[in-house]
Amino acid sequence: MTASHLWDGQLSVWRLGEKVSLKLEDLIDLLEPMMIRSDGEKFDQLRSASVSAIRSYEINDERGFSVLDECDLDDAGAKHGAHAHIAICERLKGQISRDDEVFAGLQEWLKLLFEESSPVWQRA
Repeated sequence: MTASHLWDGQLSVWRLGEKVSLKLEDLIDLLEPMMIRSDGEKFDQLRSASVSAIRSYEINDERGFSVLDECDLDDAGAKHGAHAHIAICERLKGQISRDDEVFAGLQEWLKLLFEESSPVWQRA
């Protein structure tokens, strides 16, 4: 999880289920080509977290995060209706900086949330 993606409100996540018409197998097929980066880094697993847990996190009596649906779709597969972004809530973001320990705490909390869950998919 890169700090710049979180700070810019572009931390990429995907929704699964009937509401977005996306099953785990279809998500793996969609993501597989993107799971090896140009520098050779591989993503070896996918983990889940509930949207309600992310949205309910508070710090300094402020809501910490929003989960924002992707509104810009295309037919080439680069953007998808089940794609979303995690962003720091604007009110909180206006009170902190990227160098702030609050920002570091937000990033660490998200990291731990995902690390605590069992992988929903793992590369064989």
